Amino acid sequence: MRNISITTKYGNVEVLLSLKGVYSLKLPVFKIDVKSNKERDNEFRLSERLKKYFEGLEVDFSDIPLDLEGFSDFEKKVFYTIIKKVRFGKVRSYSWVAENAGKEKAWRAVGKALGKNRIPIIIPCHRVVRKDGNTGGWSGRKGWKELLLSLEELK
Repeated sequence: MRNISITTKYGNVEVLLSLKGVYSLKLPVFKIDVKSNKERDNEFRLSERLKKYFEGLEVDFSDIPLDLEGFSDFEKKVFYTIIKKVRFGKVRSYSWVAENAGKEKAWRAVGKALGKNRIPIIIPCHRVVRKDGNTGGWSGRKGWKELLLSLEELK
């Protein structure tokens, strides 16, 4: 595993990369150098895209490899098949995610899965809100979900 640090106007983003891809993304962060060419390429792509994202621009993270080791099949389906496809500037409800996962009454399980998301932004769990429009919880630090939604002009 390798850590990389990406400086944005909101502070440093820490990304943990495995050989399979992005393992986690956290704020605040510590800077550690990346040594392999493949990791440098991934770091550069990720760095440039996160900087653009924090400027409020739509960014495509779909080619960034992810390491979802340790997650259940349901969680992987929620993260990679459903949540990752919620477009910039859009929100969906926990129940919408559950329905699209083929388990229409599993909205609580969706909330638990999203609470475990260690790769926010790339897996945009901040775009999932309660049916009544309340933002609900999320896997990151308090206040960040609202900030990310406001970056996408979703208040």
